Amino acid sequence: MVDALLELHGVSRAYRSAAGEVVVLKDVSLRIEAGEFIAIIGPSGSGKSTLMNILGCLDRPTEGSYRVHGAATEQMSPDELAHLRREHFGFIFQRYNLMENLSATENVALPAVYAGVEADARTTRARLLLETLGLGERTTNRPSQLSGGQQQRVSIARSLMNGGAIVLADEPTGALDHASGRQVMAELKRLHAQGHTVILVTHDAAIAAHASRVIEIADGQVVSDRGMDDPAVARSAAV
Repeated sequence: MVDALLELHGVSRAYRSAAGEVVVLKDVSLRIEAGEFIAIIGPSGSGKSTLMNILGCLDRPTEGSYRVHGAATEQMSPDELAHLRREHFGFIFQRYNLMENLSATENVALPAVYAGVEADARTTRARLLLETLGLGERTTNRPSQLSGGQQQRVSIARSLMNGGAIVLADEPTGALDHASGRQVMAELKRLHAQGHTVILVTHDAAIAAHASRVIEIADGQVVSDRGMDDPAVARSAAV
């Protein structure tokens, strides 16, 4: 069988607390192919953000195996994981995570700084990405000078700076008004149409309905995994 883009087998994640061990993910197995648009849905505390962090190599499983392009991440050093994140993943967060003292261009260019890209080249690419996302007039603005929707589009541009073949979006519309949220979802759908693999975490069924595959998490376990050929998902998408 050909290796999946991302593959989890028997993944669990536990944390130690004053009250003892807390198991957040329990025996999760998933296969994600290149070019999919996936929503991971579940209530607060269900483990969906922990799953997202493992997918993005921001965290490691306590048990089980996670492979990216067939490479076992549990055997990688911290530097190798950092390289994997830079080369393959782009991250979009609910609260944008922009640097307040940097312009939109400088924020977008940050991943390329860590990748060692020459200054002029990264500035040119950052400005091009901002223009593509309708922010060509805002390249010198700092986050405090941008609306929430504009800040999230800066975050999307940043996620694409080093390529962003796999875009991981954690509650990307959670801090936005309805109109701005619709615009962000339109951008994610456009990225998917261009060939990016898009994986978003949400508690909102209406947001999840934009995806072609919906994975539901409850109490740290996958309780359903539905594609658009599933009638329940198709009905939600039609609403």
